Amino acid sequence: MSFLSPARTAVWWSFLSSVLSQTISGPFSDPLIKSDYPFYNITQPLYHDGSGTGSFNQRFQLVTDFYKPGGPILFTIGPEDHIPAVDNSHFYDMAKELGGAAAVLEHRFFGTSLPDGFDGSVQWYAPLTLDNVMKDATTFIKYAKSNMSCGADSKVFIWGGSYGANLAISMRVKHPEVFDGAFASGAATESFGPSPDGKAKFGTAMQLSNIYYDESIEAASKVQAAMLQFASCVAGQNCSEALPGLNFCGTTPNATEFAKLYAVASANYRFIPEFNYPIAAAYSWSYPFQHLINATLNATSAGESIRIPLAMVNAQKDLSQCVNWNSTNIMSGSGINVPVSESWDYLTCQYFPTQNIAFPSGSILPTYAATGPIPTCPQKRFESAIYNQSNEKWQEYLSTDTPTLDKTTRLVIFQSGYDRVAGIGMPRLTLSEGREHSRVIFTAGLAHTSDSLPERTVPRGVQQELDIVRDTQLEILKSWLHTVNATTAFDAPTHSELERRRGGDANDDNDDDDDDGNHKSRKTAIIVGSVVGGIFTVGAISFWVWFCCCLSRRHKAHQQLQNTPSRSGPSLVMQGRGWPKGEENGAGEELLRDPEYPRYEAYRGQA
Repeated sequence: MSFLSPARTAVWWSFLSSVLSQTISGPFSDPLIKSDYPFYNITQPLYHDGSGTGSFNQRFQLVTDFYKPGGPILFTIGPEDHIPAVDNSHFYDMAKELGGAAAVLEHRFFGTSLPDGFDGSVQWYAPLTLDNVMKDATTFIKYAKSNMSCGADSKVFIWGGSYGANLAISMRVKHPEVFDGAFASGAATESFGPSPDGKAKFGTAMQLSNIYYDESIEAASKVQAAMLQFASCVAGQNCSEALPGLNFCGTTPNATEFAKLYAVASANYRFIPEFNYPIAAAYSWSYPFQHLINATLNATSAGESIRIPLAMVNAQKDLSQCVNWNSTNIMSGSGINVPVSESWDYLTCQYFPTQNIAFPSGSILPTYAATGPIPTCPQKRFESAIYNQSNEKWQEYLSTDTPTLDKTTRLVIFQSGYDRVAGIGMPRLTLSEGREHSRVIFTAGLAHTSDSLPERTVPRGVQQELDIVRDTQLEILKSWLHTVNATTAFDAPTHSELERRRGGDANDDNDDDDDDGNHKSRKTAIIVGSVVGGIFTVGAISFWVWFCCCLSRRHKAHQQLQNTPSRSGPSLVMQGRGWPKGEENGAGEELLRDPEYPRYEAYRGQA
């Protein structure tokens, strides 16, 4: 049961739901991050199906510096925020490796990609549909190909993170004629709509509990106990007495303010591991989750534990000082850089109603919305006609149902160990040896969509898990492009050879006129080859007879040696691990102690 009375729930439900339902599309697309490449606009119709009129300018970037004719186009679909710089993307890094082009398109109704006269009314939002978002992308790809040398032959691979990952899935499934493959990082594949049930309903809660307990059972137990106590005092309106270790600056919060503080603490206990990047992004720490865990281990009371995530919202590193609970960061919402706008509210209510705030009894956070419907639409005026449909119907609509995913080729869903979304984004797909079968790749040690962090942000060598998944993604793209396979592994043709095979060599123009001559040459070659093959066969048989005779003579000599007393001590015998007797503590042991020696224990960080 919930610790909050119906009266208290009514007071702070709208605030809590708006804070807890926010999502993110991975590493933040800060509009102030400068790009080395210019931004352009493409004019798009507001209604691609012709059902309405009007147009808008949509911002994009297209980089062809590394592009070789026919190379791939690595396309990033913009998140629910300003356009991310194209050179602040892992797809940009891979474009260099693959001789491809890198492109990014800003999401309609975000950033500057808005129609003239837009006023935020429901009527103006009508063109913000999933179909129009997908058609924006297909129209842009057609435009990009038309402006590239041999662009018509280029394969297109799309990447998206979080909500963008779901867009990437939908585009790969519904527009395979445009998108040849997709990477979807941190996608939700279930738990949609206001009334999900069973595993889907509590998937993120169960994953979050495992994340905390896997990191530290002691710290997780403290968080669980502290938040239970916090929920209880909010319901009883006596938090100032029940939580003396809070050490807040200034005046004591009132009952309503304590309810807001509870919501912010709850949200950040969820966000901190989710955004556990090796750089300061959502929080002012690299690896903020480890900071939270270490600080919690040092806490001696529930109040001291609860003040830690609140201090982190304020970027306060000295926990001995009081926490400014009334700061703009805390009281304005979740306190972290999560993009929220009415455009996001609208599309959430129209076609992407994810649910990730329900907590069953026994979770890391107190029981919440465990029974009954769970509103996922922040503004009722935005609800679509299909908003109340079941989770299963939403999965079919968004193309995330398991049967659809299982039969979709060249689709990889990436999930991360610190990301609670993995609890609702790991469908059981058929295991296949086929390189083009859809699959899910889970990487421990990474945060929400952090597999997309570019090398200019997180250089190689900073985080081993990130380097591994980067290499994996590159090899997957290579296999999709068929750059190397078992037939060509040892004799991959050069570029000039490929051109000749495809008829691109000018010297091949007279091939048809020389058919008779070529036939005679091939016939002569066959005769010569047969003679040479016969000679080789006779030689091989002769060598085998000679070798067997030599082996027999050697065996007899060895028997005679064993029957002769030794004049030089015991014979040399290989011991245990294979080093000569008397040298067990020599070079072999030094090799095992060498930190460069590839052994499992060293990889695990053990002595």
